[in-house]
Amino acid sequence: MRINSEKVAWKDMGEEVVVVDIDVNAQYVFNETSRAAWLALGSGDGTMDSVLEAIRQQFSDVPDNATLQKDVSVFLDDLISKGLIQVESPN
Repeated sequence: MRINSEKVAWKDMGEEVVVVDIDVNAQYVFNETSRAAWLALGSGDGTMDSVLEAIRQQFSDVPDNATLQKDVSVFLDDLISKGLIQVESPN
């Protein structure tokens, strides 16, 4: 997965990330946990494991693995449905 840079403008505000969908002029503000996931998509290998690891490294009070993976999956599915991130095809 990767950030859809053709459709999205974003800025890291420290504790939040502000994301703008240029196509529909919609603005999203991501909290600290969502920020960690977003930044991992922008700098990591774009896998679910890298996103989960980024969240675990930043926060000490993460839920159990199954709950965390479910919550992150819901978040990422929402980003995909809005076109804010893209799923890359394997080579």
